Amino acid sequence: MSFKNEMKLETTTKLRSYQRRAYDLAVNKSLIVVLPTGAGKTLLASSVALSSVRITRSKVLFLVPTCLLVKQQASAIRYETRLSVAEYMGGSSMPQSFDIMVSTPASFLCLYDSNDNFKFNNFGLLIFDEVHHVVKRHPYRTIARRMSTIQNPPKVLGLTASLTYSMGSTSIQKAIRELCCFRIQSWWGLYFYCFTRRFNERWISFSNCSC
Repeated sequence: MSFKNEMKLETTTKLRSYQRRAYDLAVNKSLIVVLPTGAGKTLLASSVALSSVRITRSKVLFLVPTCLLVKQQASAIRYETRLSVAEYMGGSSMPQSFDIMVSTPASFLCLYDSNDNFKFNNFGLLIFDEVHHVVKRHPYRTIARRMSTIQNPPKVLGLTASLTYSMGSTSIQKAIRELCCFRIQSWWGLYFYCFTRRFNERWISFSNCSC
């Protein structure tokens, strides 16, 4: 493979302008991206993951909440990035060689507790699909709390259509405060990029929010 092809950073599908702006933020800092369903969160994540693998030469962990999503997201990421994408969930064999691993959080925690090759410092980027689960009693929250206690954690990209199932601004602010209270700001910096259903764009830093 030529050096030119090896360093190709474009996904198979071209990013739209709003995805490109979110991408430019995500490759430089940890970020939560709020995009409506169908707006291309997986494509954005694939692009950021591709950049992380090619530029930093580090592996990417892509967490999804269900086994069905493991297969679905792995297939999409494989198509967009042309990288080696492993799938891991209950009953699967332990991945041996990969650029990106797509896993359910509970299955990843089992690997984390039993194998030194799957500690946080073995990954350069951690992607949470449907990141709003982190504010509930969910394995995402366990992972978030563990990451908040380590030095030099991987960069994080959180994806969601909504930070909360409620659409009111009060509920969204409550969800943001809960993210802060879990000390997630210590490793995310808590930057939000929001692109609403009306296609109004905003990104906000909550790096100094308090409980």
